[in-house]
Amino acid sequence: MILCRSLKIPLTFERSFHLMVVAVEIRLSFQVRRRLKVNLLLNDNVINLDDHRPSPNSSRTTLQIIGQVANTGTKPFLAQASDNNFYWCKRLHNDHLWQSTVNEVVVSIVGQALGAPIRNWKIIEVPPEFHNHLVKDGNYRLDGTPLFGSQALHNADLDPDPQVFKFVDDDGNYNRIPLLIALLILCNGKDFQIMYDSSAENSIWSIDHGMWFGSDEFPWVLQSENTLYGRTSVPSLTVRIENVHWEKAISAIRSLPKDLSVKAKALIPTEWGISEVDTNRLIEFAYNRQEYAISRLEEFRIRHGRR
Repeated sequence: MILCRSLKIPLTFERSFHLMVVAVEIRLSFQVRRRLKVNLLLNDNVINLDDHRPSPNSSRTTLQIIGQVANTGTKPFLAQASDNNFYWCKRLHNDHLWQSTVNEVVVSIVGQALGAPIRNWKIIEVPPEFHNHLVKDGNYRLDGTPLFGSQALHNADLDPDPQVFKFVDDDGNYNRIPLLIALLILCNGKDFQIMYDSSAENSIWSIDHGMWFGSDEFPWVLQSENTLYGRTSVPSLTVRIENVHWEKAISAIRSLPKDLSVKAKALIPTEWGISEVDTNRLIEFAYNRQEYAISRLEEFRIRHGRR
């Protein structure tokens, strides 16, 4: 077995010069409005794969292929990982500061606990052969620190101006939207970005949570809901949603597990050097907004619910 040095893909000798093109269509952010095709090319510069296999004791997903870079502030890149999935990978230290990457992890933890529509995510280990690797389109090098990876959607459209929820009456979104609103309010989401998966009845997904926890101007402006900045702006609804779905989201807020700080400590890589005090602040901020989030969803149920 051999490995392409620049792309880290296992090949046979007979196929080592063949071309592999992976087309991934995805909307990026409000700066990029058209579909992107990512072309990953192989070459004949090969090394022994066995020299670079992950440790048998390693449970982390590892980086294998680096693709194109998104034209956004943090310049994440599309990558294939050792689990054969594609992820948008964000560095800890980026142009939006390290807090934005911590936000991604903590929002994902809270979102999963609620059952909100967020993408599967992984901490992606950077193997030694990628240390100091130049990500050319991003104009930065990988320093070996683990990455945050959000699983890519291959047939999804970014809403360029998410002021109104769309495709509300498509199957599944009745249930997903109230849970998404709950997450948005609990974590005081700023720069709200959503995608609709055209291959799955326009299912709604929340992506890119780097500016949540009130971080659009400065990192972690954790103000109370009694302040203007602490009150979360939510897109409008033009279609009514059955009361049972609002009630389900309210119940999910009330039932939020009390061990989320423990989960954050376990899931955030020690290599990041993040203080437990900082992650606890974010989790406690979400807990402290539970009653506020419930009251907001009750308002939505009254105004936009139906039996």
